[in-house]
Amino acid sequence: GNFSEAGRVRALGKSLKEPDHPERIYLFQDNGQPVETHFQKFMGRVHTPQGPKSIVHDSECCPAGRRFSWEFRFLPGNLSSDEMSKVMSLAMRVGVGSSRALERGTFVIEKCVIRGLPEKKAGKKKTESKEEAVQKAG
Repeated sequence: GNFSEAGRVRALGKSLKEPDHPERIYLFQDNGQPVETHFQKFMGRVHTPQGPKSIVHDSECCPAGRRFSWEFRFLPGNLSSDEMSKVMSLAMRVGVGSSRALERGTFVIEKCVIRGLPEKKAGKKKTESKEEAVQKAG
């Protein structure tokens, strides 16, 4: 959702089968062969301003343990490489795709290379926020 909308995700390496369409990320097996996918129907409930609603949708799925290579490009800002590493760690736990709420779409990062960001933020010394002060006092 919001993470992918903040930048551009593009296929790399074996996941890039169509150079003219880097937004299409192909999964592969350990032996480099393509992965057969299937569609699965998911049902659930969502809360809307009009009240709870039942939803049904089809998602493309693959067996666990398959691989993919990708890059995430975003506009420069105030992130350090340490902070981006933490964002990637969170993405592993939260997952990707439309079935995150059903504990689908999680992944493990085997290698993460962060380019173009400073190691740590330069500048002002960190000051305590009110939340940190309350937590320390509690």
